[in-house]
Amino acid sequence: MKIFVLGSCTAKKKFKRLDITCEAIDKFGREKLIEREDLKDMVLPARDMYLGGQHLYTIKAVDILRSIPSIECVNFYILSAGFGLLEEQTLIPPYECTFGIMSKEEIRHRSKRLRIEEKLLKILERENYDIAFFLLGMKYLIAIEEALKSFPTNTLHYFYVSRGGSRVIPRKENFSLIFIDKFKARKYHVSRFEIKGFLFYNLARKLLRQHDKIKETLKKPSNVMRLYSTN
Repeated sequence: MKIFVLGSCTAKKKFKRLDITCEAIDKFGREKLIEREDLKDMVLPARDMYLGGQHLYTIKAVDILRSIPSIECVNFYILSAGFGLLEEQTLIPPYECTFGIMSKEEIRHRSKRLRIEEKLLKILERENYDIAFFLLGMKYLIAIEEALKSFPTNTLHYFYVSRGGSRVIPRKENFSLIFIDKFKARKYHVSRFEIKGFLFYNLARKLLRQHDKIKETLKKPSNVMRLYSTN
């Protein structure tokens, strides 16, 4: 079984550099920035740069899934407003650039500039994943809105979304929505900024106990929902 996971960048990072804005990234590019003398000691793999709660829970979930023998591979990517689609080990400097403060048109323009949708579709089509998980807020979903219409039909896609975010996602047979809200966050004693990652982490922990039934569980959204109703 092959699994794809897409999370998002977070405001909280290992290092802080307010001067590395969207404009600075566009001007210099990632490769030049990571070689700069004033930045080279702050450069990290994308996986290690972000410290937001959702991201940290997502990493835990990814590591658990990778420990399960019946899962062939788990590929983890991060959607960054600054650098686009990042493989988890891609080196990046600290920066300040987010879709959160952009309008829909600005998000779409930046997504096109960074070729986010083109790269995402290429990865999904090339790797032929069985399952894909998306942990994205509404603004980040807008960045892949057009690509959603062309996602592979042979992959089952799970989206952790708010009611608002669900409006961006087309209704398809191989799309399953796991709804999150502030009430669910309160139930699990986590913040609304952590809930997507926490639920994904919770699912990974439960799958660890499934052993040879993992594929059967993940291929049926009703089974996944049933797992969430158990302790």
